Amino acid sequence: NLIDQVVEMLIRYRHAHLHMGATVRHAFAIVSERDRDFFGIPESEHRRMFWNARLLLGAYVAVIVWAVAAQSWLPVVFLLLPHSYGAWLHDLCSRAQHDGLATDIKDHRMTTRTMLLGPVLRFLYWNMNFHIEHHLYPSVPHYNLPACHKACVDARMLEGAEVVDLGEALGKIFADPPAEPSTA
Repeated sequence: NLIDQVVEMLIRYRHAHLHMGATVRHAFAIVSERDRDFFGIPESEHRRMFWNARLLLGAYVAVIVWAVAAQSWLPVVFLLLPHSYGAWLHDLCSRAQHDGLATDIKDHRMTTRTMLLGPVLRFLYWNMNFHIEHHLYPSVPHYNLPACHKACVDARMLEGAEVVDLGEALGKIFADPPAEPSTA
């Protein structure tokens, strides 16, 4: 329901539980069945995954130890919590770009939407609001996506695609029932 979606978007409990739980398990070389199903990492990559998880967990512990030694919350506030501060915006934009669109076709103009945002949100979201363009040309750096969008519009490549403002995109995903997957 809508309230559950908003609460999850704001506090990201399920996301944190899933990923932090997996990080701790993987740091101790434990891969659960759910990890196998959800993450789908091949067994040949498990050793690298374990070391990556150990490094990440070690970094988290180091920041916490630093904060305790410095008797200051600043290392935690500036190094561990920023993901939480901006996660709601990322989640909101991500939902607005993908929800309610086709999922089983390869035409990115039908599976994503580009949102027209103001300069502040565009900056905070690293121009990823030009999402169709990002999927069409994934090697284009974020700072060149506005020019890429203009080139796509000029070349009439976005005809038939959803290029809408944020309010219209949110209206589509929160007001309308979920769309049935296309059969194209």
